[in-house]
Amino acid sequence: MDYSFKIINSSAGSGKTFKLAIEYISKLFSQKNDEHFKSMLALTFTNKASAEMKYRILLFLNDLKHKRNEIVLEQILKTTSLDESAIQKRSATILEKILYNYSNFNVITIDSFTNNIIRTIYAESDKKDDFLVEFDNQIYIDQAVDDLISEINANNELKELLFEFAKYKLTINKSWDITYDLIQFGLFIDKESNRHKVEYFKKKISSFFSK
Repeated sequence: MDYSFKIINSSAGSGKTFKLAIEYISKLFSQKNDEHFKSMLALTFTNKASAEMKYRILLFLNDLKHKRNEIVLEQILKTTSLDESAIQKRSATILEKILYNYSNFNVITIDSFTNNIIRTIYAESDKKDDFLVEFDNQIYIDQAVDDLISEINANNELKELLFEFAKYKLTINKSWDITYDLIQFGLFIDKESNRHKVEYFKKKISSFFSK
């Protein structure tokens, strides 16, 4: 538990929120300062994930405080040198500290983190206009599709697949233009919740898509 930076990367539904919450709490317990959470930062991709992780951390601390979650207690005992009595006492103290200093409980999205950095730098300048930085995935997906179409002659197998798809669209009385379909597919695979579907199709060979 002496790391300063750690990434937990796994697919949706694999229990990474539980893992993150346990890691976060274990890190808190490894420090003598009960307000160490003010020096910690946990980053997630979405607001939903951020809210869920905050909820889990507070829930687990409360469970440890009241000794009512053996699974969480077992995990914390494995990752710290504290006994059950010390864990219960520190959970109560840290939970109270977080609730009284909630604005310093930094479990936020990457977008929010980036905005905070830019806002801090921007505040030091003479400009006082308010602003918000947003990441528009539509832009890079549109560009990726354009690049794919422009370089299609470099890959005969892919060219044949897309050509067959265009012909199929004509048979169902739709426009042969496949650009829209590729963009929508790009938006689909860009969602974290669809990671397991992407992994499934990555294992398929080209003949699967032809059929």
